[in-house]
Amino acid sequence: MSETRMRARDRRHRFMQQLGSGAVLIAGASTCRRNADSDFRFRQNSDFHYLTAFPEPDSLCVLFPAESRMVLFVP
Repeated sequence: MSETRMRARDRRHRFMQQLGSGAVLIAGASTCRRNADSDFRFRQNSDFHYLTAFPEPDSLCVLFPAESRMVLFVP
């Protein structure tokens, strides 16, 4: 596991400790159209990247603090 992913795992763990129970949904960023034939350079949502270090657009992260579990949905 890379150092970036280990840091994201530690951040996620600290975040989930503060939440208690329930679930949290965090949405990643989408690509943005620049004009008819090109897109802007993709930049992940800062909160999503901080907790997951996952670079893919249109992804969703669901955190389950009571179970210390994360589920990623990738299109």
